[in-house]
Amino acid sequence: MKTNRTEIWEEIVTAAERVAAAYRAMLQASDDLADMMGYDEYNILRHVLPRNLSGRRDSDRVLVWLQYDREKIEAHVLSCIAAREEAAQRAALLAKLNLSAEEQRLLGITGQE
Repeated sequence: MKTNRTEIWEEIVTAAERVAAAYRAMLQASDDLADMMGYDEYNILRHVLPRNLSGRRDSDRVLVWLQYDREKIEAHVLSCIAAREEAAQRAALLAKLNLSAEEQRLLGITGQE
């Protein structure tokens, strides 16, 4: 164990930097998971970072949650995929039609692409 205050402080800062880097990586992974699932980032963080201490130390809790809500999550993801595909098909069709802004307004589709 070091006894020099400067060396001790440097070790503490180094450890804190590792924690900060791990936290940033966890947040990025959480955001990536949210993007994959079509969920709000804060909803995912609620599952990743629970409020109680015992939950925070349980690193398997995310996998348990995914398995528990699998059917609901899969249905949501499939719905998001279908909605994106429908929007892409709609946008392609609208591009083929080459409607003017006035024509789009009359059809009630302006700003929905």
